[in-house]
Amino acid sequence: MGKKKKHKRERRDRRSRVHKIRSWVKVNRELFKAYIIFIVFILITFSVIMTPWGKDELAKPLNRLIAIISAWFLNVFGTSAHASSNYISSDLASVKIKEGCNGIYATMIFLAGIVAYPTSLRKKLIGVVLGTTALFIVNLVRVLSLFYLSAYYPSLFDEAHLYIWQFAIIIIGGLFWLVWYDKIVSPSAAQESV
Repeated sequence: MGKKKKHKRERRDRRSRVHKIRSWVKVNRELFKAYIIFIVFILITFSVIMTPWGKDELAKPLNRLIAIISAWFLNVFGTSAHASSNYISSDLASVKIKEGCNGIYATMIFLAGIVAYPTSLRKKLIGVVLGTTALFIVNLVRVLSLFYLSAYYPSLFDEAHLYIWQFAIIIIGGLFWLVWYDKIVSPSAAQESV
């Protein structure tokens, strides 16, 4: 008799745990949905970027564009520079815009956060346009600063490139997401609740 009661209690406890998990999942459905959308978006976009087509048709043209714009800014700042393919060259230094130096990974993470967050399409589009533009500008600053580091402090180039800027651009993307949420999403959510 004791064994039967024990099995009944175990089944009841299991059903209770399953019920608690289902209830918790039900309450947090939007959160799970956002996580799934974020992960799927990251997997898809990173997979596309890693394909030969993505590298040839997306990354390489972006690298060339960054090189051209960076060379133009260097000329504006008084450094005679030119771009050739994904290289920026001058009498001071020469740098190559490689895969990962174009800010595309930080942008994909930022976009995944925008797409995953449950808000209106209009607010998402505002975030996509403003955030992508801002990250592009930050990446230009990154490239220009690394160019000048390469010219004047070459011993600091690798550390700045690999350890400071790689980390900083991801963090900046996260900060841009927070600004988007705070300035675009949050004010209207507060107005809707009033």
